Amino acid sequence: MNILVKTFIVINLLLSSLYCAFQVTLFTNRENWKDKYSAEVDKHKDLKVKLEGDIADLNTKLNASDLKVSTLSETKVNLDTKNEALEATKKELTSKLTGTENELNKTKALKEKLDEKLTIKLDELGTARVNLEKAREVAHDASVDLVELRAQVVRFEKERSKLKADLVISLSRSDYAEKQLSEKEKVLERLEEFGVDVAAVSSQVKGSNIALHARVLSVKNDSDIVLLSVGTNDKVKKGYRFTVFEGKTYKGKIQVESVYPSMCAARIIKGLMAENQIIREGDSASTKVY
Repeated sequence: MNILVKTFIVINLLLSSLYCAFQVTLFTNRENWKDKYSAEVDKHKDLKVKLEGDIADLNTKLNASDLKVSTLSETKVNLDTKNEALEATKKELTSKLTGTENELNKTKALKEKLDEKLTIKLDELGTARVNLEKAREVAHDASVDLVELRAQVVRFEKERSKLKADLVISLSRSDYAEKQLSEKEKVLERLEEFGVDVAAVSSQVKGSNIALHARVLSVKNDSDIVLLSVGTNDKVKKGYRFTVFEGKTYKGKIQVESVYPSMCAARIIKGLMAENQIIREGDSASTKVY
């Protein structure tokens, strides 16, 4: 036998030994496959029952989820409807807000104009206060003149009474005295014709001997105020009295209460108004009676 054959025989012997060893090992470790299969089947049956229960629970949960989804879908539809309504309301409110903002801007502009006018009025009020203080000073001076005037009226009345008595006692007294008495009587009679109650003369002011002529611009009958066409530019002062005429017809007297540069406001003296006479726009007024 050659070496090749011997080698082949040795290899075959080794392989046979390995197979025998494998079979011995396999036999030693052999298990009961039938019992194992039964155990696995029982195990899978239990797992199947458990899985079927889980599937049933999942189906129940799925049905509940479907119901919730349906409810949520309906809720979504309702919310979409409400959202559309809210969007429409939002557009309407936005439009109204724009209009309100425009009105607000107009109101702000108007407020600014009013603030400017208020500032001007406050300045005028300050000027008016200064004029009021001056008018109070004039009124104080006028009250002093009033006392003096009343004293003069009393003296004048006494003098007239004396002259009348002297005239009764002696008509032959001097022509000078008769002339004086006659002139004073004429003055008093003329004043009385114009509606002046000499015994109840209430006031006169300094400067009343200044001849001023004016025209009635307007009359506020509800407050008895007359607006004349003369003012501080014409040297008019508070307390001045004007006699009002229409042509040659005497209507009454008014007394200045407020003075402005080119006009003044005077109050009607009701006690010195002529009977059935009303002061109207366009009437003449004067501080002097000729």
